[in-house]
Amino acid sequence: MMAHNPGGSIVSVFAKTLRSQFLLSFFLFVLYAIFSFAPSVILPQMVTYIQDYSIPYWHGLVYTAVVVICTILASMCYYHSQWQSALLGMKIRTMMMAAVYRKSTKIPKVAGESSGHIVNLFAADTQIIFDAMPQIISGFVSPIQIIGAIIYLGFYVNYYSLIVLAVIAVAFPFNIFLSFKAAMIRHSIQSKADVRLKLTTEFIQGIRIVKYYAWEKPFMKNITKARESELEWIKSMSLLRANIIFLVSSTTTIALALILLFYGIFGGELKIGDAFTVIAIMNNIRLPLTWSSVAFLLYAYNKASIDRVGDFLKKPERVPYVKDDNTLPVGSLSIDNVDFGWSSDSTVLKNVKLEVQPGEKVYIVGKVGSGKSSMVMSILGEMPSTSGFVNVSGNIAYVPQQAWIYNATVRDNILFGNKYDEEKYERVVKVSSLVKDFQQFSAGDLTEVGERGVNLSGGQKQRIAIARALYSDRDIVIFDDPLSAVDSHVSRYLFDNVIKDYLKDKTLIMVTNQLQYLPYADRVVFISDGGIAGQGTFKELNETNTKFSKLIKKYGILEETEENLEDKVETKNNKNEEKKHTEEEDKARKEKGTLTMVEEKQSGLIPMKIYWYLLKCGGLRWFYLVLFLFTLYGSCRVLGIWWLNNWTSSGRDYLIASYMKHYVNTTVVPEYSTVYWSLTYVAWLLAESVAFYLALVAFFVGFTIAASKNLHNQLLERITYGTTTFFDITPLGRILSRLSQDMTTIDFMLPVSLNAFLNMGFMLLATLGGIGLGVWYIFLALLPLVVAYFGLQLFFRKSNIEVQRLESLSRSPPISHLSSTLNGMDTIRSFSALEEFIKLNDQHLDHNNVEKFALKFILSWYGIRLDIIGACIILFVFGGISLVRIFGTLDAGSAAIAMSYTSGFTSLLSTFSVYVSDLEIRTNAVERFWEYKQIIQEPNNPDAIVPEGNWPNEGKLEFKNFSFRYANGPLVLKNLDLVVTPQSKTAIVGRTGAGKSSLLQALYRILEPADGTIMIDGVDYRNVKISHLRSKLAIIPQDPTLFMESLRYNLDPFEEYTDEQIWDALEMVQLREVVIGLPDKLMTKCEENGSNFSVGQRQLLCMARAILKKSSILLLDEATASVDVETDGIIQSTIRKAFKNCTVLTIAHRLNTIMDSDMILVLEKGEIAEYDSPVNLLNLQGLFYSMVQATGPSSAEYLMKIAKGEISVLQQMMEESSMQQTRKKKPKAKQTKSKTKSK
Repeated sequence: MMAHNPGGSIVSVFAKTLRSQFLLSFFLFVLYAIFSFAPSVILPQMVTYIQDYSIPYWHGLVYTAVVVICTILASMCYYHSQWQSALLGMKIRTMMMAAVYRKSTKIPKVAGESSGHIVNLFAADTQIIFDAMPQIISGFVSPIQIIGAIIYLGFYVNYYSLIVLAVIAVAFPFNIFLSFKAAMIRHSIQSKADVRLKLTTEFIQGIRIVKYYAWEKPFMKNITKARESELEWIKSMSLLRANIIFLVSSTTTIALALILLFYGIFGGELKIGDAFTVIAIMNNIRLPLTWSSVAFLLYAYNKASIDRVGDFLKKPERVPYVKDDNTLPVGSLSIDNVDFGWSSDSTVLKNVKLEVQPGEKVYIVGKVGSGKSSMVMSILGEMPSTSGFVNVSGNIAYVPQQAWIYNATVRDNILFGNKYDEEKYERVVKVSSLVKDFQQFSAGDLTEVGERGVNLSGGQKQRIAIARALYSDRDIVIFDDPLSAVDSHVSRYLFDNVIKDYLKDKTLIMVTNQLQYLPYADRVVFISDGGIAGQGTFKELNETNTKFSKLIKKYGILEETEENLEDKVETKNNKNEEKKHTEEEDKARKEKGTLTMVEEKQSGLIPMKIYWYLLKCGGLRWFYLVLFLFTLYGSCRVLGIWWLNNWTSSGRDYLIASYMKHYVNTTVVPEYSTVYWSLTYVAWLLAESVAFYLALVAFFVGFTIAASKNLHNQLLERITYGTTTFFDITPLGRILSRLSQDMTTIDFMLPVSLNAFLNMGFMLLATLGGIGLGVWYIFLALLPLVVAYFGLQLFFRKSNIEVQRLESLSRSPPISHLSSTLNGMDTIRSFSALEEFIKLNDQHLDHNNVEKFALKFILSWYGIRLDIIGACIILFVFGGISLVRIFGTLDAGSAAIAMSYTSGFTSLLSTFSVYVSDLEIRTNAVERFWEYKQIIQEPNNPDAIVPEGNWPNEGKLEFKNFSFRYANGPLVLKNLDLVVTPQSKTAIVGRTGAGKSSLLQALYRILEPADGTIMIDGVDYRNVKISHLRSKLAIIPQDPTLFMESLRYNLDPFEEYTDEQIWDALEMVQLREVVIGLPDKLMTKCEENGSNFSVGQRQLLCMARAILKKSSILLLDEATASVDVETDGIIQSTIRKAFKNCTVLTIAHRLNTIMDSDMILVLEKGEIAEYDSPVNLLNLQGLFYSMVQATGPSSAEYLMKIAKGEISVLQQMMEESSMQQTRKKKPKAKQTKSKTKSK
């Protein structure tokens, strides 16, 4: 494995590690070059043999045998060299991918590396190196081949052979210049691709939020804009590529023309054998010259990729300032006056002094943005220390504020690499309140969880994260406010059973916004203004710290310590433990619980509809133009052969007639001009070159750019408007694999393969034409070999494309694993689970390498057998000519044409067949794009309406026999019939899985209803254009999402509002002063996942979005779950003021925030259990009453007073809000952008 070596070179590491394999590949290719030159050496001997009948006939048979044997040996050496090169490339690719993955686990957050950039390095840059390695090896040997060919050419044209060297010398600097220019452009393309992938990644990760806000168009516009910028550079690269290919191809053409021209004028007549030997030698030079040029180009490409990977690997790693101090008791930690911050210039926490003893329970509290989560990050080693160290004794388990769940079964997420202990596992599941959830899951704890836990509720994700921490059995447990994500009764159950019981002997550091638990802490740490404002027991702080006591007085609701009703219910349910399952039953349950669909693999050859799809995306007009120009190019090549044959025949007739004139005076000497014939032949060569260049430009700059653009845009559109079910069952890596590796293939590899296929195809036709012109009767004898060739190719293609599809499928898991690792890095590091995840990454890479290994193996198998057919063609032509010479007469010129083109036919046929295979392999990327055309799209009814006026202006909701399900699953909402009156405030409560969040998703038409409908202000919502419907609803989601754009863009991507309106919205959520304090104000760029704002601040920004929207219907999905009580107060106060004329539906865990609602909707198993005012439901003493009672006697009494109107929550909130306003005089905000537009 590559070690971290800041001063070293990656190339030098590869050179030292893989030197022997490189030399073996190099040596085998040298042998190939020697053996492949045999036909050019034998050709003049064969021509002499044909002309001179005094030479014994067996000479021809020996010459034929030598050519055939050398051809087979050359093939063996070539494919063994290619095989070794492929293995070399595979090892380098694997080393780099493994190194990038390992490095990504070591860099600190301050490195500023976006996940898009890392994924692009991991997936695209390393793949380029693998693909290029065989060509690079070929390029190293090519100069030797070229020099040897030029020396041999000198035997026939004397010093005129130096013309070839002169032409190459002139072209070479241009080639180098263009290649390094291409490298610079390639670097720019990769940078642009990083931006596009970064935007795409966060777009897909936040797709639900995008759909909630109907923001598809601005996000597509951003991604498309990034793609357009990338395509501009790709177009420049394509033009350069066309110039490079033309320069390389025309070098031998120009050299041949000049040799024949100057030698014909100044050197005398070329003999037939010599003329075609010269052509054969030039054909032998063409391929190595192409290889050398391609090697330069690929070296330039790869240098850019290697430099990018090298720069990444040289990034500074996390400083281990969290030290394992064995002098401390196990389970303790010590921080002595340490400052923490993301940089030395930006201190987040100052003078932190904290001593935690083994078994101590330390609770951390404070306002939003005060530094609570930063304190946790500091202890975990994620936030750098600007001075001092954190000393820890013991290992750590961590539960983040937003639970990280990865794509695996529920059980695997809990075990997290630890050995399964059934007794311990069942106890953890029980105390984590997961028994009921497992009973609801289709396969219990073997149910597969989607990426980021998409098929779980927020509470379920958090409880699984808690269970993971408990099962790990660590010395120190850190909770970052996990209890806020669950219902109040579940919160109490977890507190009693997890914190007070299961963790009673463990050290616990818990950030909490639930102040009712503070009296149970051994110590409370109060964070304020970037530092510890006080610490001690709850009683000590309450008596000595004014800020803390005010906070407790205002919001702290003390609970009784007695067991509550929900505890009894949960305990009762937990006694009904699941029966023991056998291994076979577990396997069956796991299959039943599979969520992520196995990626579909097509079978058989690439169907013609895929090629047709590619042609339509590239533009049929462009393709027809390219086809015409390549046909013109091939025709000029055949006509050149025909002209050369006539030239040599005329020269021969002229020489014979001139000789006979001396003896027979009446002999007519035909007119003959070397200048005429040579200039005309040069004209044909120039016409061939011009047609070829125009074909290249039309293909690379016209057709391929249009294809890349249309394929990307169509895929993006299909993904954007796909249903959320698609994202639930499709791992992120599977989508990114298409938009990274497959997109790179379409942009770069596929055009090369398709161009080579067309170029080599027309060259092959021209070569066959040359053989046919020479000895057409032998050409007929080749028909069985042609049949054998197509039979072999069909057999090979069927196997090859199947293996390629398997290889394509095996690419996605490593990318998915990397993306998941990056998202959960804090959790993985805290559990010291990096080795397990690195091992899993290595397993994914090994699986992918098996498919790549098979792919290269069958390619070598095919190539050798193809060359055997080529050798048989040589046998037929050379042997046939030898036999014809024995039994009859033969025209030497015709035979020379046939043999000169046959000598290069094997390598040409082999190269063409490789490119046929390569084209099919590369077209698999187009096939994978085409597969996503089948994504089920959201409803796009052309008859859908856009209601007139300011609909909905009242906000009345009517559910009529409404049922809802996810995909083909069971009904999660059943036969709902209720009316939500305009401007009313309705709270939705119920246990996890009752259908609360499903109700909100149904309103947004995330999926279509299974039955019934919802009327909004009298309009059937199924008849409304879906984007219009969503744009008229406002939501504050449970998981606040910010995108890597400016703060202003996050609030107003359509630019519908003025700066003043945005500042007013920020003031209402009390973030105005925070934003004013930022250097760029509204234009401050949000970091990935909004990491430069606290979770509470992100939630407030989501509320600002809703305020700007001015919708008549507002939905809150546990919007205050992750904020402290003071911020919750701000939110509740803002809701009651800013949305007093709106219909509000609220899902909440904190019952005190919903007790003054107009109506309470209680859901149970997807059905309406209760629906009435809070007072009436309390009098009913049903489910809602039991929830209130479960909070404890004093809390229940307080909640009942709110419901009866004896305590005004609104007045309490407004008083606190007023106090907040008067603490600091509000400064005038400087507008960052002048706008006059308003909604």
